[in-house]
Amino acid sequence: MVAGQFINFVPVSVIVLASFILGEPIIWSLLIGGLFVISGVYLTNTKL
Repeated sequence: MVAGQFINFVPVSVIVLASFILGEPIIWSLLIGGLFVISGVYLTNTKL
């Protein structure tokens, strides 16, 4: 199930859209959390 793995990108996309549409600031904690999400999706999609 490929689509189920990418559902974790929803928080990252919300951060980006909130920044563009609502003008919300992107702070360091959001960037760090986004990196954790992206690295988690990467690790689940690759074989170690």
